Amino acid sequence: MSFRAVLMLALLVGCPDPAEDPLAFDTDALPDLTLPLGEGQARAGQIHQFEVLIGGPSAEGREGDFLIENAVARFIVQGKGVSHHYNQFAGAVIDADIPRPAGAPGADILDDHFPAFDLGIVLRAKAFEILDDGSGSGTAHLQVRGDGGPLELLAGAIESETHLRVPELRFTTDYILPADSPLLQMTTTVHWDDPNPTSRAPMDVLMYAGEVAAPYTPGGGLASNGNSSDGGWMGLVGHDHRIAVALLAGPDGFVDSSVGDLLFEVGTLLTGTAPTVDVASSASVTYTRYLGVSDDLGDITSAWHAMGDAPTETLSGTLADGVGGVRVHLLDAAGDPVAMTLSDADGSWSAVVPQGQVTQVALDANPSGLFLDLADDHGWAGPYTPGSHTLSSYGDGSTPPPLPSVVGVAGPVPLAEADALTLQPAFPLTLQIPDGVPTVFEVARQGESVPRDPRWMRPLPEGFQAVAVNRDGQLRLPLPAGDFTVHARRGFRGTPVSMSVTLDQSTPDLVVPTFDTWQVPDGFVAGDPHSHSLPSPDGRTPMESRLLVSAAMGLDLHFGTDHDHHADYRPTLEALGLQGRLQSIHATEFSPPTRGHYNLWPLQPDRQQVNGGATRWWSRFTEWTNTDEMIALARRSLASDGVMSVNHGRSGMFSFASYDPADGSIGRPDHWTDRFEAMEVLNRNHGEELPADFRDLTARGHEVAPLGVSDAHGLFGPGEAFTWFLVDDPSADDLSEGVVAATRRQATVASTGPLLTVFTGDDWAGGATLEGGRHTLTVDVHGPAWLTSGTLTRTRIGPDGEQVFTDALDLAGGPWTFELVSADDEVWFFEFESADPRPYKAPTPWAMTAGVRIDVQGDGWTPPLEPLTRQ
Repeated sequence: MSFRAVLMLALLVGCPDPAEDPLAFDTDALPDLTLPLGEGQARAGQIHQFEVLIGGPSAEGREGDFLIENAVARFIVQGKGVSHHYNQFAGAVIDADIPRPAGAPGADILDDHFPAFDLGIVLRAKAFEILDDGSGSGTAHLQVRGDGGPLELLAGAIESETHLRVPELRFTTDYILPADSPLLQMTTTVHWDDPNPTSRAPMDVLMYAGEVAAPYTPGGGLASNGNSSDGGWMGLVGHDHRIAVALLAGPDGFVDSSVGDLLFEVGTLLTGTAPTVDVASSASVTYTRYLGVSDDLGDITSAWHAMGDAPTETLSGTLADGVGGVRVHLLDAAGDPVAMTLSDADGSWSAVVPQGQVTQVALDANPSGLFLDLADDHGWAGPYTPGSHTLSSYGDGSTPPPLPSVVGVAGPVPLAEADALTLQPAFPLTLQIPDGVPTVFEVARQGESVPRDPRWMRPLPEGFQAVAVNRDGQLRLPLPAGDFTVHARRGFRGTPVSMSVTLDQSTPDLVVPTFDTWQVPDGFVAGDPHSHSLPSPDGRTPMESRLLVSAAMGLDLHFGTDHDHHADYRPTLEALGLQGRLQSIHATEFSPPTRGHYNLWPLQPDRQQVNGGATRWWSRFTEWTNTDEMIALARRSLASDGVMSVNHGRSGMFSFASYDPADGSIGRPDHWTDRFEAMEVLNRNHGEELPADFRDLTARGHEVAPLGVSDAHGLFGPGEAFTWFLVDDPSADDLSEGVVAATRRQATVASTGPLLTVFTGDDWAGGATLEGGRHTLTVDVHGPAWLTSGTLTRTRIGPDGEQVFTDALDLAGGPWTFELVSADDEVWFFEFESADPRPYKAPTPWAMTAGVRIDVQGDGWTPPLEPLTRQ
C-alpha cells in the first residue's frame, strides 16, 4: 500500500485518549465566568464551572481548559489533559460557538484543530499564561508555550517509530480576542533549536462535523474543498444557519497545498497552509492566522476584510420578500462566489467584500432538505458531552418548528437588481401517519427540475425535493407550490407506498395508507452491526438522524460502530422517545489502517477515561508485534462475552494478511488473528467474494457467524443490509446478551431483507453440528408480498471438494424439505436470491445462513478442508 493510501486511511479514523490528569488549580481564586459580557468587553480565564462549557455535536471542553470570549464569540483552548480527537496534545482550540441563552443547545462543530510546523509536528503545550484577562483593556490574551510533538496518527498509521521523533523546537502561540470581534487571532512563533536548518510550511488543520456543516470558500463556494488559497479564507456554514466557522489567513496569506488536498479526500477538514519558510538553527519564525465564529459567515469575512490593507467596499440591500435567514450569495462576473451572508429579520443584508469583485447576487432560501420530527431549535447530539440542553430539546413537549414563508432559489441577477429578487411562497404539506410508526418520506417534484448550480445551490438530499422522517403521527414540510409524488417506506418490513399531491393554498392533509407488512417469525430481531454517524470522521449524518432512520427502516437494533470512538447512543435514543421501537448496542470500530477494521460489541467502557478508554492504536503500536497481540489489547474494551467481527474481508485483514482461500494459506501471519467470532459476508451490496471466504474459513474449522451490514455513512443504508439474530427473548429490555449468544452460536442470517430459515425439527440448524449421516432440513423464505420467487443455492463442502445445487423457488409453495445423506463429515451452506422487481430502490433481495456441519460418526466434527497454514 502506498504512503498516500496509508495516510488517507489513517485520517478516516478517530482518536480517543487516556484519562486526563486531575485539575491542579485553586478554583476559589478564579473569576466567575458565568457573568454575561456586554459590548466592549472580553474575557480569558481557566474553566472551573461546568455551566460555561460550550455545547454542540463536537463539544469536548472540560473543566481545566481555557475560555476566551467576548459578547459575540466564544472559544475553548484545551488545557491540561488529552483530547478525544486526532491531536491529543493540549494547547489548540477545540470548541467554538456564539453566546447563547441559558438552556439553549450549543452548536460547536470543531472536531479538532492543531497548529503544525508541517504536518508531522504539532504544538504540545506545557505552559499556559493569561497575559490579559480582558477586564481592563477589553482584549483577552492567552499565551500557550510548549515543544513539538509528533502527529501520532501519522506514525501509527504506518507503524513507524521514526515518525515519532521530532526535531528540537519550541512553540509559543498567542490567542488574542478583542471585544466585539468574531475573530480570534492566533499568532505562533516556532523557535527552531535543532542544529540543522530546515524549510517547512506552517499550517493549521481544522477538522469539523461534516454531518451538520459544509465548506464554503471564495471562488468555489459550496462546490469547493476546505483547502483553498483563493481569497485567503475558507469557511464552514452549518445547516439551518446555527453556526459558521472560518479559518482566515494573516498578512502572509495561504498557499495551495497538496497535503491539504489529500487530507480533504478522506475527511471533513479545513487546511490553512502558510508559505514555506527557511529557518536557520537557533532562529525563529512567526506566522498569524485567525479563527472566526458567528451564526453568519458574512459577519466573519466582513470583519476580516475590514481590518486588512486591500481595498474593500460595503454592499447592502433588502430582500423584496422582507424575510430573514435567507442566504445571499455575492458572485463575480463568472458566477463564482466571493462571499455569503444572511438576511436579517427584516430582509436587510450587508457585507464587506474586496472592491470591484462582486457583480451578481443570488438567493437561496432552501432548508437543508432533510426534515426530522424535532423542534426547530433542537440540538445536535454529540458523543462526548451529550448535554441536558441538547437532549431536552428532543422532548415530545418541544415546540413544533415554524414553517418558513419562502423557499427556493432566485438569481443570479446583476447587483443593481438584487432588491427585486423574489422567492417562492412556502406551503405546508402535512403528513398524517395513522399508526404513528416512524417512516421515511421522500418527496419528488413532478416535471422538469431546475438545474442547480453547485457553487451556491445546496444539493437536494438523495435528489429529492425533501426527505423526512417522523417520530409519531404527524409531520409538516415546507414546499413550493406544485405537483409532487410522496414515497413512504419502512425498509423490508413493509411494502412501500406512493402518493401524489398538488400543493397550493388549499392542500388538505395527506394521510399515509396502511402499510402491507409481513409477520416476522418468533425469535428473530433485525440489527445493523456496522454503521456510522457524527462520531466517525467520515460519518455524514448526525446521531439523532441515524437513530430515527434506523427505527423508520424497521430495525430492532442499532450498533454505534464509529471509528475508534466509544460513542454511546442510548441517551439520545431515550431522549428521542424511540426506546420502545429501537435499542442501541454500545460498540466501536477499531480501525488501524494497515491491519484491517474490526467491530467490537457490546463495550464495557471505562468512564474514568477520555472516550471510555478506547484503544489508541496510533500511539500504542509499539506495544505489539503482530495483529494477534493488537487484538488482545483492543478486546479489553469488550464485555466478558462480547463479540469481535472482521470487517470488509479482502479489503481488510484478509488482504493485509495475504489470505488465499484457494489453498488456505496466510502469507503474512503477523497480520492475522483467529480471535474473531463473526465476519461480514454482506457489506452494503451482495457480492460473491465475502461469502466465498466465509465458506472457506468455516470448512477449515473456524466457527464464525455471518453478518450482513450496511456500513452506512450517509443518511440511508440501515434497514437495507443487516442481520437477523435468533434470540431467546426478543421482548427483552436489553437485547445485547441475546444477540451476543446468537452470534456465538452462529444463529444469524445476513440479509438485504428476506429471512432465510433453516431448521432441523424445531432446532435452528445454521451454525449447528448435527450428529449422524442422515438429516432432514426444513427451509423457508419470509418476506413481503411482492417477493414471490427466487433461487436457493445449497453449497456442500466435503473431503472430496465443493458441490453447488440450485433450486428455483415459488415462495407460495414453501417451506421445503431437503434430505442430507452424508458418508463423511461435511458442511452445507444456504443462500437465497431473488430477481423479483423491487417496488422501490433497495439492494437485490439476498440472504445467507451459517453453515450446517454434519458429524457422521458423532465423535466430533472434522473440518473437510485442511486448517489454515501460515507461510
